Amino acid sequence: MRSSLCIVLLTLFAGMVCAQPTFTKMYQSSTSYTFDLNELPGGSIFTCMGATHLLDAEGYIDHSSYYHSGGTYLTQTLKPVSENVFCFTTSTVPVPCPSGSGSVDYPVLGKMDSMGSVLTMRRYELNSGPCYHTPGGLEVTGDAGAITWGRDHDFFALRADAALEQVWCKRIYRSGGFRFIKELPGGDLLAGINMDTAGVVLARMNANGDFLWAKSYIRPKGMVHDVLIESDSSFIIIGYTDSMETTGLFDPPPPPSFQPKLFMMKLDGEGEVQWCRGWKSPTNLWYIPQKNRIERTQDGNYVILANLGEEQDHWWFRPFLMKTDLNGDTIWTRSVGRGDYAYITQDLLPNSDGGFLISGIIYGDMPNSSSSLNTSTRPIHWGISPAGSGYIRWRHTISSPWTAASRLVQKMC
Repeated sequence: MRSSLCIVLLTLFAGMVCAQPTFTKMYQSSTSYTFDLNELPGGSIFTCMGATHLLDAEGYIDHSSYYHSGGTYLTQTLKPVSENVFCFTTSTVPVPCPSGSGSVDYPVLGKMDSMGSVLTMRRYELNSGPCYHTPGGLEVTGDAGAITWGRDHDFFALRADAALEQVWCKRIYRSGGFRFIKELPGGDLLAGINMDTAGVVLARMNANGDFLWAKSYIRPKGMVHDVLIESDSSFIIIGYTDSMETTGLFDPPPPPSFQPKLFMMKLDGEGEVQWCRGWKSPTNLWYIPQKNRIERTQDGNYVILANLGEEQDHWWFRPFLMKTDLNGDTIWTRSVGRGDYAYITQDLLPNSDGGFLISGIIYGDMPNSSSSLNTSTRPIHWGISPAGSGYIRWRHTISSPWTAASRLVQKMC
């Protein structure tokens, strides 16, 4: 059996009447960290899949821009600053690390227009921690600046102003890492952190990156993935109640009793829990390592994107989409995909037409019989059934979070 990897784009419409057509588009392309989806006026989509791609409303590529020379390594994240200006992250091409094994790379922030033409770009050399500094997520701030942070256990955060001049850079000397940093309505920052033995950690910081408070939830191995900020500075977080680091994904494999819940929790601006919901999948288990996403729907409710595993297995298998009301109660769930493909989800975009656009990676026998990952601007398209036909059963439970104070040590980078 020939197996290959492609980038996948799914558009779904889930509701009482499925009026809009759904589609899947697959692209042979380099990879990015987030596969961010940005809807432009008129319905076009601006995204990054190694290159930046301008897609029409049906997912066909109108224009692509590649940057893999001059010392930088592909576009990794892409967020809007204004209608025609986008902030992006990349990193310098790795070179041998002078202080040990491996390679050294530095985070890079830039701005480009919606055709992928770079307007400005800056490199930031960090003088502490490991050599590997490829940036993870990206948050565009209200002053048109940006915040980025390290991937996995590279526990640093960096803020730049509108001209991308460094404002501050700080590192936390603990085993853990940032999963998101979001700007609150008043200018403070909310950080989501996964730490050893501390579970889910939320920290409120001022605009200078100084901690105001930090609290932990769902100890010892809970994981936070994403957050949605409300206008009153309250927020909704999602994640899992346990981590693969408890057992390992391959060796040793998780025991049958390892069945973490997908959780959704609302907290006020001081980190006090308002409510918490949890979902357990007894048949297709959750694919725990992949980041979940939460967004607001066009009608003001919430939609969550997660990744199902195979039957009685945590290995990636299917996209999972769930809509809830403002109290976290389920309105509907959907799961889509072909039987001979396996999917890893990345980004979620509620479209202005009421549907949803999902990006990610797909493994399987591709329509053009390709057997390796190549760079191409020609999409390979393949149809799927409407999302509304994919009802599945879920057990819905409510759990009580464990909240405690957590002390973090931070120093300048």
